[in-house]
Amino acid sequence: MRDCEATTAPGRAGTGSVTALSRPARQASRFRGIKALARLSLLSVGMSPALAGCLDPTPEYSVSDRVPPVIQATGVTPSPTDLVRVALTQDVVSFTVPFRSDDAGEPLWAYFVEDIADEINSMGSGCHTCQSIDVQKVSADPRPFADQEQRSLTGTWAFSTGRPSGCHTVTLILSHLSNFTRGWQVSDPLDSAQVTWTVIFQDSDSAWPVCSDTGVASP
Repeated sequence: MRDCEATTAPGRAGTGSVTALSRPARQASRFRGIKALARLSLLSVGMSPALAGCLDPTPEYSVSDRVPPVIQATGVTPSPTDLVRVALTQDVVSFTVPFRSDDAGEPLWAYFVEDIADEINSMGSGCHTCQSIDVQKVSADPRPFADQEQRSLTGTWAFSTGRPSGCHTVTLILSHLSNFTRGWQVSDPLDSAQVTWTVIFQDSDSAWPVCSDTGVASP
């Protein structure tokens, strides 16, 4: 019986030799490695969009637009729906107005003006005989509108001398500085906030004047 010996294939110089029987197994192992590498590459490609979706985008910054002031009507004191009665013993009346405004770095001005309401309603412009009873500058709030806390301002009408009589109105005109053209007059009424009170002054210990529907009447 003839002995069977493994036939060897010539190897490359310096690399040894590989038997003919082990070559298919070596090739199969190499193919499995290629397939695994291909699967790994596909997995990496498939993960890239998902990974990109998890990354936060680069933040974009822009200068906020200026927003006209907004008055919180329910917080106005005295309520503009009530008559403001000034007794004989009073020498001052105050008006407090809560508001918010996106200022974009620009301050606001607040004008409290006597008897301007009728003139605005009838002519659409400020009157020349009206007088300002209080003027205030309100510093700009650097925070966006949504992040602001409510601000407030208080106007006072003092009349220790020259006390008015009869029925009058007081109107607050609140707007940014660049919107005012002359005194309390504004170039764009929509860029302002306004609220009006009707104020009546007691004539005597028992008498109060009767005001018209507009809130202004002769003493």
